[in-house]
Amino acid sequence: GMFGGRAWFHLQQKPDGSIAYDEAGAWRAVEMLEAFVNRWLEANEMGGTPVIVAGFSQGAMMSHALLHRGNVPVRAVLGLSGRSVAPDSPGASAPSWMDGVPVFVSHGVHDPIIPIENARAVRDYYAGTGVELTYNEYDMAHEVNAACLEDARSWAAGVIERTPASR
Repeated sequence: GMFGGRAWFHLQQKPDGSIAYDEAGAWRAVEMLEAFVNRWLEANEMGGTPVIVAGFSQGAMMSHALLHRGNVPVRAVLGLSGRSVAPDSPGASAPSWMDGVPVFVSHGVHDPIIPIENARAVRDYYAGTGVELTYNEYDMAHEVNAACLEDARSWAAGVIERTPASR
């Protein structure tokens, strides 16, 4: 990727420093991830077992998309410093399979890469759905600081605690 890391799909920096992304490429990446997750579950005789999806930045976008599309059994979503690839209008066609799914969204108020407005749009979208949303803003940039990490860790521990053991 442009920042020397790996990327799920192509990014471009706009003149204001924020990031534009290749939407068609993003959806292709989502489809590939869905196929991978479902193949992995089948290969391990766990077909249909709900999974916790988590990611940072593009990974958060991928995680939100997996929940929204419903082609993978999602138990919970942890999205750090991302944005939505789902419809931006709050509650737009919120599918019923999202009901009761725990979702953790965190973002830095000083994020120069994905501005905080993107996180607030994700929050507003989820507010119109049946998810169990935890939304937090932090005094940080495009990163995961200690406070965010601790909140994410305890949220995930709570989700795992409430998840029935499979088989």
